[in-house]
Amino acid sequence: WATPGLETNLFALFVLAGVAVYLKETRKNQPRGWWGVIFALGALTRPEGWFLPAILWSYEIFRHVVLKKLLTNNADNKPWKSLIRGTVLFSIIFAPYFIWRVSYFGYLLPNTFYAKVGFNWWTLLRGLRYTGSFVNKYNLVFILFIPSVIAWRRFKDEKLQVMAWFFFAWIGFAALVGGDHMSFYRLLVPSMPFAVLWGVGVFRDLLEKKGNGWRVAVVTGVIILWSMPWVDGRVWKEFKGHRGAVQTWMQAGKALGQYAGRGESIALITAGAIPFYSDLEAIDIMGLNDVHIAHMSTSDTGKEIGRASCRER
Repeated sequence: WATPGLETNLFALFVLAGVAVYLKETRKNQPRGWWGVIFALGALTRPEGWFLPAILWSYEIFRHVVLKKLLTNNADNKPWKSLIRGTVLFSIIFAPYFIWRVSYFGYLLPNTFYAKVGFNWWTLLRGLRYTGSFVNKYNLVFILFIPSVIAWRRFKDEKLQVMAWFFFAWIGFAALVGGDHMSFYRLLVPSMPFAVLWGVGVFRDLLEKKGNGWRVAVVTGVIILWSMPWVDGRVWKEFKGHRGAVQTWMQAGKALGQYAGRGESIALITAGAIPFYSDLEAIDIMGLNDVHIAHMSTSDTGKEIGRASCRER
């Protein structure tokens, strides 16, 4: 449930679809800017979607200023009309929601962000451990990074550049906010389609004009490296544990909703499925949804997520 049970996959779909539409517009020189509509839907899904147009802008500026000289690639196509129109469409959809959100809640971001994230060295260190664990667990150094160095000429392809740019943008975002405590790297799910498409482009180059023996060896190596995390029994044990936990929370929520009296409330840590199925007022013991706790100023914010007392309530 840490990935498919939340909004993460929907958000990843909007990100990938927006990038695909943008590439199609620039390739066909049809700067309609419809990618901005798709990105706006992503921004309505998760807060990090607010910065999607900025990622595209930063890529195009970097491509025309730096990559054009390094790779002598063809940067003659002008993406600026598509970027401007897409940004305008994005703003037309997102700005009214953003204004309402700030005026209603009083803050730019959800309470959970302020409670979990602190911009200091502890947060960055935790984020680097999170992203480093992700790269290590899925063998991306051997599957993606080293082959990309070997096939570096392939990066003259704009599509491959965009895939790598968005992948590292998500890696950087996850490191900056300190990663996440849930299993299966849900913060990095949007980066996976870009990693796969990036890898396809690189290995297509490595396999072209090579003998059958080389091709079999490369494909076999990739399959083995990619499969290694999934033959680890601990992964499946954790997966089974998550699935069992959800069923337990559902049953607990339904039971509490059936037997609780009028006006009664519950206090708990896993404030998700149980409040939903019980339909009772729920107090989050962690304080993640509490305005006061979320905006407390502490010297070690981001070092760990501490429990907050809910005795007053």
